[in-house]
Amino acid sequence: MLLKSRNEIHSGNSRRTLRQSISATWHSIRRGTVTASTIERIFFFHEGVLQALSTPVAPQGEEDLLQKWQALSAQGVELAVCIASGIKRGVLSEEERARYEKTSNSLAEPFTLVGLGQLISAINEADRYIEFPA
Repeated sequence: MLLKSRNEIHSGNSRRTLRQSISATWHSIRRGTVTASTIERIFFFHEGVLQALSTPVAPQGEEDLLQKWQALSAQGVELAVCIASGIKRGVLSEEERARYEKTSNSLAEPFTLVGLGQLISAINEADRYIEFPA
């Protein structure tokens, strides 16, 4: 997962669980280390792309993370999903559904599938690069 703010980037690797990475992201937003007003893009890759599925149902008593991501997007944050990681894990936009002749798409609104060029561009434009393990 990558958070691109105006001053820094937060990304993911495989050292922690995805849930730990998401918790770290939300904790940073809550404590004000990263604010929704300074985040331009969140880039999901590896297992993080599963956050963009439209089909999960939050178990009773647990937070609905999809609603949280959608609320963050409503504040102007782009939710970008690595297309290679997404397709590999069944996260398909309508365009990719048709391309691969599948019966339905699974990409939740307002997530978008993008190439790694978006990640590279975000890293080049940021003042700082920080990883949230995923």
